[in-house]
Amino acid sequence: MDKMILGTAQLGMQYGINNCIGKPCIEDALKILDCAYSNGIRYLDTASAYGNSEEIIGMYTKNTGNKFKICTKLPVNTDEYVIEECYMKSIGKLYVKELYTYYLHRFGQCKIPGILKQLVLLKEKGAVENIGVSVYEPEELFYIIKNLSGVIDIVQLPFNLLDNKRWIQNGLLEMAKKKGIGIYVRSIFLQGLLLCHKDSRICSEKNITDQIKGLNTIAESLGYSMAQLAVNYVCSFDGIGKYLAGCETYGQLKENIDICRNIKKLDEDICNEIKKISSTASRQVIDPRKWDI
Repeated sequence: MDKMILGTAQLGMQYGINNCIGKPCIEDALKILDCAYSNGIRYLDTASAYGNSEEIIGMYTKNTGNKFKICTKLPVNTDEYVIEECYMKSIGKLYVKELYTYYLHRFGQCKIPGILKQLVLLKEKGAVENIGVSVYEPEELFYIIKNLSGVIDIVQLPFNLLDNKRWIQNGLLEMAKKKGIGIYVRSIFLQGLLLCHKDSRICSEKNITDQIKGLNTIAESLGYSMAQLAVNYVCSFDGIGKYLAGCETYGQLKENIDICRNIKKLDEDICNEIKKISSTASRQVIDPRKWDI
């Protein structure tokens, strides 16, 4: 289970294009966290911007004594003078003494020397184990590889069945690995879009019916669900260390756990078929920031 990080955005707010359930109640959220811990998941991804997810995690930790390794993020708009204050607020909510990873929520923040200096000081004190950055573009990862490999420990980026080529080309994942930068991937289900039925209204609106049909055909040929195909594909690349998977329900978490326990790398021919399909997806589809434009 060391490969999977439980994403907790759904525990603190309604999240995901395929989310018809909404935010779970406190009792269900705590049940999800307990199921994760009981099944060997030890990493959680959260953020101060994810509603009350930090408080829910803290409530669970305080009530049970079970401790996760927490990855959380600075607020989106943060300057160097409030880094320690933001950190203290987060660990107070989370009911922990230190963070496994403290992420810059936006790439632009890593170009501000004062912010990086404050994060390095937190790391030197043992308050955080890793300094991370959440990115959207390959150019951002390249900048970090070239300029910040001695400062940034982990880069989190979107990677999935439809959004993969731009990260694979030019050997970016291999370059990061050589520099000792860990790569954690998010959006492996593209906020739930990849799990929509191929004939759904959402697929039609996003103009990806053909791509989803193609991916479904591959999944069916392997005896996989789309979720299984998505996870196994992501885990077929050596440069990827861990992947994030969120859930709205206890049942979804159990499915994700079962998939994680049975990860199998896809062979090269299957990966190439997926790459061909993904190459036909527009940027308007693979970037959720553009969905409402």
